[in-house]
Amino acid sequence: TREVEVPTGGELVTIVARCKAAPPHEEGRCNNLVSAVGAANAALAEMGDDRRIELETIQDNADWGDYKTEFELASDAGAASDIVCSGHEHIGDWGPAGYLVDVTGMLGDYPEFDDVIDALWASTEWNGKRWGVPQDAEARPMFYNKTLLAELGWSDADIESLPDRIMSGEFTWEDMFDTAEEAVTAGVVAEGNGWWHRPKNGGDFLYYYYAAGGEIVGDGDALIFDKEAALKVYEKLYAAVDRGILSDTRLDGDWTGWHTGITNGDVLFAF
Repeated sequence: TREVEVPTGGELVTIVARCKAAPPHEEGRCNNLVSAVGAANAALAEMGDDRRIELETIQDNADWGDYKTEFELASDAGAASDIVCSGHEHIGDWGPAGYLVDVTGMLGDYPEFDDVIDALWASTEWNGKRWGVPQDAEARPMFYNKTLLAELGWSDADIESLPDRIMSGEFTWEDMFDTAEEAVTAGVVAEGNGWWHRPKNGGDFLYYYYAAGGEIVGDGDALIFDKEAALKVYEKLYAAVDRGILSDTRLDGDWTGWHTGITNGDVLFAF
C-alpha cells in the first residue's frame, strides 16, 4: 500500500486488488494497477474531484486452485478483494454466483478501453453482459529448436520456412511426430524429448480437442463432450509415448523443469 495525499475534506477510497504472481519473472498483474494509481489520482484532481484512491495489493504465488477457492469463500463471506485477476473461464460461474459486477454500462466512460482488441471482450461476456476487463492476451505457440533441427539435417531454408508450411497445412501434427521420432532415433534428443506438452492439466489441452473437431458449448448453455474428438486426442498422446517421442511422466507438474529443459535445448518441439 502506498500513502496517498488527500485534499482537506476529501475522501480516501481504498481498493484491494488480489493477483497471483511469481516475482521477478511474472509480477505485472498487480504492478500494472500500482503504476496506474498516480494517473488515476491526477485525473481526479484535474476534474476537481476530492476523492483519492489508495491501492492495497495482495500478490503471491499461491496455487491456482487455492487462489480461486480463497476468492470464492471470501466472496461468500463478504470479504473478497475489490479486484481479482483470474482466468476468463470463471466469468461463466462467478458472474451468475454474484461474485462479479456487471461493468457493461461503465466501460464507455473510459476511452482507455477503446483500443482493446474486439475479440478479447468476448472472453469477459456472459448472458450478453461484460463482467470483467481483459488484462492481457496470451498466445500458445509451438516452439521448435532450430539448432536441433539443423543437427537432424534440416537446411536453413527448411527451418525458416517451417512456420509458413505449418500455416498452409503442408507440415502437420503427424509430420511433427515423424520429425520428433527421427530425432530420437538419431540421438539428437533423448527418448521422450521429441515433443513436450505442458506438465500440468490446463486449458491448453483443449486446443488438441478443438483441432480434432471437438466442441464444448452447444445451443443455449448446453455443455458438449465430443467423445470421438477426445478419443482422437488420447490416441495421439498414446502414440507419442509409444513412439518414444513423449515421456509417460510428462504430467509431473514441474514447470521449472519444463522451462529448463526447453531453454537448455533438450527438447525438439514444445506445444
